Amino acid sequence: MLNCSQGCLYHLGNDPTEHTDIAASEPDVLAELLVALKEYQLNTFKRVLGPPIPKACETYIHKYGGYYGPFIDID
Repeated sequence: MLNCSQGCLYHLGNDPTEHTDIAASEPDVLAELLVALKEYQLNTFKRVLGPPIPKACETYIHKYGGYYGPFIDID
């Protein structure tokens, strides 16, 4: 099994099915893309969390079997 914990890189033009990881041969490209990804995540996924809602947690645990469910009907 491939370990991409440090990042994997594929040349989609030459390898559209992503079978050959070229990260080791292109470390500068991988580093540049990882920096760009981190910047994107920091600037895009800023969440403002509100106060905890115990009813939502109870629903998560009991009603939806451990999955975050649709909370439309939670007061």
